[in-house]
Amino acid sequence: MGASEFELLPEQTTAKQDPAAGQPSGRRQRPGVELVAVGFAALVSAAVVVVYFANGSSSGVKLASQVNIPSHRPLLVPFIVHAGAGSTVTLRGSRYVTKASSDATGGAFSLLQIDLHHGSEPPPHIHHHEVEGFYLLSGTMVFKVGQQTFRAGTGDFVFLPKGIVHGYQVTSGVARVLLLAVPGGLDKFFGALARSPALARQLSRRYGIQPAGRPGQAAPPQSATAPPAHTLFPFVTLADGGLSVILRDSRYTIKADTQGTGGAFALLQIDLHHGSEPPAHIHNHEAEIFYLLSGTMVFSTGGKAFQAGAGDLVFLPRGLQHAYEVTSGVANVLLLAVPSGLEQFFKVFSKNPGLVQQLGQKFGIQPGAAPVSLPPPPTTKKKGAHK
Repeated sequence: MGASEFELLPEQTTAKQDPAAGQPSGRRQRPGVELVAVGFAALVSAAVVVVYFANGSSSGVKLASQVNIPSHRPLLVPFIVHAGAGSTVTLRGSRYVTKASSDATGGAFSLLQIDLHHGSEPPPHIHHHEVEGFYLLSGTMVFKVGQQTFRAGTGDFVFLPKGIVHGYQVTSGVARVLLLAVPGGLDKFFGALARSPALARQLSRRYGIQPAGRPGQAAPPQSATAPPAHTLFPFVTLADGGLSVILRDSRYTIKADTQGTGGAFALLQIDLHHGSEPPAHIHNHEAEIFYLLSGTMVFSTGGKAFQAGAGDLVFLPRGLQHAYEVTSGVANVLLLAVPSGLEQFFKVFSKNPGLVQQLGQKFGIQPGAAPVSLPPPPTTKKKGAHK
């Protein structure tokens, strides 16, 4: 995935240096200042979705340029993958479950849930095709990227750019990890490798994965036809880190943004309270993926309704009207947007609440054409109730 289509000012982050220089470049974020903002509201007379978010960055944000979405772009199909479900392969004793395949996302990305056992980690290597993001659902790991070392635990997020030698090790018995790869294709590599482990070298070349020596050494020379060297920097966002903003009692914490991922994706962790959800709307720029860490929600899109709970993943493609509602008191959710920019919309809008229509157009967000009826949450019969 290339750089974001948005024209944005860089955000303020801690200083990062080139990994090849042997000095720290990881971004260990800490909680941002929480600001209170007015929540989502539907404007009856205006053909825009009103989304009020708070912003903790400095002023002077440059608005995005007009998003131009080709009219012939085919729509993808929304889907849900429940906890425990998904296409599964086993590699060196670890279980790899594809939650969102590159085929289902139009090649934009792939997302896997891995139960990674100590001793089953791959040797140090380089990805020339995709950037990777690791969100630890449980367990602990150590990442060696270039000449840097990152330690990560439950709730931490680690970003690895392409074109740099890296390796990792599980330091607990097992670590459950969400592995995001942008663009897609890594899921196909794992599937092919599980079917034909003897062809590991050929498959690695085909999928742009280059074996390397021990973590920390310089990347081997690349041929004239090889992809360019990485221009991004690895970073870790701790479980309690990231810029947080408040929306109608719901906390939105940015774990990865446009600047950090080069526009490939944005990742937010949200404590979403019932009553703070936006009205029905359409994203014309990014696809959205909701992974529920806890709580329950109901989604309505494309004439379908999905009931989701902890461990479930819901994919909402761009260009399709959708709405959702928290059916528990609160749901703790990972929101992934591919490509990035959605986190910038939240912040820019908070600085320019009077430019609702202009911002909706610039960021490719439009209101739903009609109200969306969400199905009622499932009811549980009390013990001893009559049939």
